Amino acid sequence: MPFDITLDIPHDLAFYAVAIPAVILLGLTKTLFGGGFGALIVPLLALVVSPVQAAAIQLPLLAAMDIFAVRAYWRQWDRSALWLMLPGIPFGLAAGALTFSLLDAEGVKFVLGVITLAFALNYWRHQLLGNATGGGPLARPAVGVLAAVAAYSSFVAHAGSPPAQMAMLREGLGKTAFVATLVAFFATTNFAKLGVYAGLGLFSLPNLATSLVLAPLIPLGLWLGILLHDRIPTTPFFRLLYASLVVIGLKLIWDGVALWLP
Repeated sequence: MPFDITLDIPHDLAFYAVAIPAVILLGLTKTLFGGGFGALIVPLLALVVSPVQAAAIQLPLLAAMDIFAVRAYWRQWDRSALWLMLPGIPFGLAAGALTFSLLDAEGVKFVLGVITLAFALNYWRHQLLGNATGGGPLARPAVGVLAAVAAYSSFVAHAGSPPAQMAMLREGLGKTAFVATLVAFFATTNFAKLGVYAGLGLFSLPNLATSLVLAPLIPLGLWLGILLHDRIPTTPFFRLLYASLVVIGLKLIWDGVALWLP
C-alpha cells in the first residue's frame, strides 16, 4: 500500500514554523467562515512533510475543532438547508474511498479550483452590476450534488469548503446560520472520514502523536474566529468570504498545474 507512513514525529523547527500558524488559521476559519482556508492547510504542511502525512495529521485536528465549533454554534444552523446537504455525504465519501488509491490529487485540485474561481468571479460580476444576490436558491438536486462533491474533495484533500459554500451562499442564510450550517455539515463529514481513514491505514502512531502535539493550538484559533465573527458586519463578511474563495481557487489551480510545469 502506498499509504504506509513510517515517518517519526517531526522535530525540526521548519515543521513547527509552518504547522503552528497553519493550525491556528484552520481553527480561525472554522468558526469565522465555517471552513474556507482549510484547503490551504495541507499544501502548507506539505512543504515540510509528505502530502499524505499532512492530510492524516490534519484530520484528527479537524475533528477536534468540530467538537468545539458545533458547541459554539449549537442549534443555530438552518435545519432545512442542512437536511439538503447531509444525504450527499455518504456518496462523496464512498467515491473518495473507492478511488483514493488511484486518485490524481493534482487533477482534482485543478478542477475544483476552476469551479471555485468561476463561482467567486461570478459573484464579483454581480456586485459590479449592482446585483449582490447572484441568483436564488439552487434546486435540491444541485445542492445534493454540491454536497457530495464537498464530501469527496474533503476526503481526498480536506478541500470541501468551496462546493459547500457554493450551495449555502445561494440559500440566503444570515451570517451566523450560514457558518453554523457549514460547521454541522463538516463535523458530520469529518467524523465519518475518521473511520475510512483508519481503514486505509493512514493513522500511524507518529501521525496521531503529531496531531496530539498540535492539538493545544485548537482553542486559540477557534476563539479568534468567534471573536472576529461577532465583530464583522454582514456585508464585509460575505465580501471577505468571496475574496477568500478567489484565493483558494487560485491556490488549488496552482497546485493542480505545478507538476506539469518544467
